Amino acid sequence: MVARLFRTAFLVCIFSTLGFAYLDYLEPGFVGFVFSVYWWLAAAIVFGVLWGVSEKKQVVSGLVTRYSLFATLVLGLALAGIVWHNGEVFGDFRLLLAVCIATMPSFLYRTL
Repeated sequence: MVARLFRTAFLVCIFSTLGFAYLDYLEPGFVGFVFSVYWWLAAAIVFGVLWGVSEKKQVVSGLVTRYSLFATLVLGLALAGIVWHNGEVFGDFRLLLAVCIATMPSFLYRTL
């Protein structure tokens, strides 16, 4: 029951974020003057983590674990490469930011 509540809240927050962001894109300031769209995104992240923790997902075999580990590794390296390439603005902080982004997919996969 709790997992369904978290799932519903997650989906509402995600679709609300997308809808409000689209409205703000069409008419700049239409939503942004009233409230920040990023609060909906933060709530979606919180409810997504709670939904993932509340459901105990079982791994069918070791093969699924290897593929998911490989996928998170490749995704993390790709995201770190993008951040490194486009992160000249961050200066010396760029290396730390790229390392954090490289570990993020693996961390999120294990959390969810």
